[in-house]
Amino acid sequence: MNLAFYSACWQSVSAIVGSRQKRFLRTILQGPARHILDDLAAAPEECQEFEDALEAWINGEVHGEKHGDRTIIESIPEALAFSALLQSAGQLIGVLDHTISSGSLFRDEFIRKVATQALAPPFRMDFLVSRPILGRESDDLPCWGGLSKDEISELRPRLNENAPDYPQDPDIEKWLGELWLLLGSASDLNRDLITVYA
Repeated sequence: MNLAFYSACWQSVSAIVGSRQKRFLRTILQGPARHILDDLAAAPEECQEFEDALEAWINGEVHGEKHGDRTIIESIPEALAFSALLQSAGQLIGVLDHTISSGSLFRDEFIRKVATQALAPPFRMDFLVSRPILGRESDDLPCWGGLSKDEISELRPRLNENAPDYPQDPDIEKWLGELWLLLGSASDLNRDLITVYA
């Protein structure tokens, strides 16, 4: 599993959703969607569902389940398509990897506790794993999130220091060092950050 970091402008996503521009469909299918289609190659009907969902996003025809000011995307093809759309809107900075068995260690211990304590942000660090973008949120994997340019700038003083050691767990210590590099690069690029967790 991985958490991929993309430098992007959140507004560029809104320029794609509902645009009805076939060029976005072609670009996404030839770029970020390629690995998804490769993974689905053994199931042609799932490939078609994914392509149909991607076209529905571009045509503004995905509605999801409304929950207050958020829309929950429950369909896996629609969530996969939105994650590919998000990836197409940004420049890949890098990826934090973990095994399936270390998922709760990564999310609950590393992101929610250790990274939050180390960076002391005025916002939730688990925004990196799940946060609505354009009011859309996934209720399962893949999910997406990110930080605004202003939120990243709040982390700059800490990111200018070395990542803290964490001798209690070598995986968490490795992730901390990688997170420092990824967020530092996002800060240097001075744009919003989109993350895709899958």
